[in-house]
Amino acid sequence: MHINKDLAVHSLATPAVHPAVKGFKSNTGYIGGGESYDHGCVYGQTGNCTNHDMWCTLKPCSRELLYDADGGDVYSTDFYTRTGLSELKNRDKSKPFWLHMAYQAVHAPYTSPPADQLIPESNPFRSRIYGSMLKVMDAGVANITAEYKRQVRTMLPLLLLQLLLLLLPLKS
Repeated sequence: MHINKDLAVHSLATPAVHPAVKGFKSNTGYIGGGESYDHGCVYGQTGNCTNHDMWCTLKPCSRELLYDADGGDVYSTDFYTRTGLSELKNRDKSKPFWLHMAYQAVHAPYTSPPADQLIPESNPFRSRIYGSMLKVMDAGVANITAEYKRQVRTMLPLLLLQLLLLLLPLKS
């Protein structure tokens, strides 16, 4: 699973370098450049925009993924975290898995996250928006890390048993 902020600026969005072509089972992210943090809208559009640039592998993401239950904008950092967690939870645990998270945050355009995720005005960050963006991204990384640790704790007894069986000498 590859989650990226954009392919155009950093890899020219050519088919030959698309993550799905390079071996990733799936990819979520922008193809072009200049997107806002609000559900993959091209920067400058707000509300119920019609010009999305958020792709799920080789096709545009469905509108259901890009809006919350109330029809409001989904902040891209939250969207990436939710997508990464879903991929991590639903992966085939018998196969190797690589989750590449390249959040858009903290990157221009500096777009305020939802009001319930803003840091206090008195915070010493260089700006409230920048600090809030960092807070949301940090929470996303923490959530993905916690899920990974939960899975490792669940698998650890089985892995230790397999290791023990490999190390025991066989008796005939």
